[in-house]
Amino acid sequence: KAMLRKWPGRTVKEFCSVVGGLSALDLLHALRKQQIPVQKVYFFDVNETQLDFGKLMLRLIEINEDRDGLVQSLYGRSMKSLGDGPGGSRLLSASNMMDFLDLPVDPNMQSLMS
Repeated sequence: KAMLRKWPGRTVKEFCSVVGGLSALDLLHALRKQQIPVQKVYFFDVNETQLDFGKLMLRLIEINEDRDGLVQSLYGRSMKSLGDGPGGSRLLSASNMMDFLDLPVDPNMQSLMS
């Protein structure tokens, strides 16, 4: 946060990050929230499987309109099935992840994804 507060406000021409667990997406989101444009993003990794994982995750982010859609694509069940919390359906957290994974998979997931 401190870095973003001091950011000169110019466009980021190139943003490079190792794929890893895609934690760079958090920084890209923070830049977007601060209205700092990013022109090009490069993900790299020495592990080919990690590159495939990164491509899959970026495609799932691209085709889903919101967080719940992404979670549903990954886990086959919606966060809405957790019930309501403040401001709508509850978000996943460490405290409710196991309950979420115990929920049945949505049988309509294949048709939703095609």
